[in-house]
Amino acid sequence: MNNSSKNAIAIDDLKAGVIVEIIGPFSDSPYLARSLGNYGPGAKVYLANVESSETPESMASKFQNNQMPDCFVCWDHDINLKYTMSLVDNSLHSPAWKPQGESMQFDAQHSPVLSINAPEWFGEAEFLRWLNRRDRPLMTWHTRGEEPNEWSDIIVFVDPSLNGEGSECGEMPDKYWQVIVGACQSRFNPSTGFHVVVRITNLCE
Repeated sequence: MNNSSKNAIAIDDLKAGVIVEIIGPFSDSPYLARSLGNYGPGAKVYLANVESSETPESMASKFQNNQMPDCFVCWDHDINLKYTMSLVDNSLHSPAWKPQGESMQFDAQHSPVLSINAPEWFGEAEFLRWLNRRDRPLMTWHTRGEEPNEWSDIIVFVDPSLNGEGSECGEMPDKYWQVIVGACQSRFNPSTGFHVVVRITNLCE
């Protein structure tokens, strides 16, 4: 691939279907990824392996059903910090990607969202053991095995019934999970709709 076929990009360039060449943080060698676009709040984009069959629609469906899609997240502030990205020639679309044009129809709805800033949790050994587990996926921007920092956000999902079920029920230490569920119960009404998206941050005042 020659330099004339790629250009430096920003988060706004990473529309669904765009293919980029990436260096870091998972590999020192360049690799190709396909954008699935954004989902949920925040300036970010989800990226999948260029050969992955994941689509924006399947990703959204999995998030709504408390499942992990085959992709990873890149926040706006990580470009040129954790990731070096270049746009690849538009002819290099993945065989799994079928562009549907600007007229593509979809149903977009709001999910309830709650942010909990709990820097004290990130200093507790019990919480860190859960955060650094490697035997199951966790939606986080924390680098497992390293010290947590202000970018170590975590996303968990609470069942819309608010009965205590959710993505980390039985996985996260109960004392933290109960605080999260209680915070949702105090701010939302039980429903049969979308899961409550809870973002846990490590921001010191």
